[in-house]
Amino acid sequence: MRAREFTVEKINPDCLKSGFKHRQDILGGKFYLVATGDDTEYGGSLTIQVFTNTEKPEEIGFAGFSKRERKEDNEPYLRAGMISISPRFRKLGIATEIYKFVNNIGNDIMPSGNQTDDGRMMWQGLGKHIRQLEPVKVKEKEPKLSFFDKIKKLAHIEESSKVSV
Repeated sequence: MRAREFTVEKINPDCLKSGFKHRQDILGGKFYLVATGDDTEYGGSLTIQVFTNTEKPEEIGFAGFSKRERKEDNEPYLRAGMISISPRFRKLGIATEIYKFVNNIGNDIMPSGNQTDDGRMMWQGLGKHIRQLEPVKVKEKEPKLSFFDKIKKLAHIEESSKVSV
């Protein structure tokens, strides 16, 4: 399957299946990513490995993604449970490229609630480059009514109809 053939669903179910494999060069060809799927546990997972694009490739990082559902509306998305980049290759944009890659193969992604400072900074700039779930629309809460206000509301009594004594 080629990258432009991927679906535009919330989650590309093919990438979470055993046998899925896709490679992409990043950062001007200095590095490449390899995505592999695995459906043997937990409803499927996606692993991304990062390699130097040299005569003798070196694995310099990895990320593991799993399917989650948003609590508010059960919308599916992928979330990284772990991303690790070798220290000497950090601050080059590799983690950003991993997220863009996962998104480009047909997956909505959302940030984890457990992030490092580097992760938070990356997500601040990443949001404009990837497709994410639409924010949950939260209904504004009505002000809490007192017991007497509840009775008035039920009886349809308005302030202007009060009798002065």
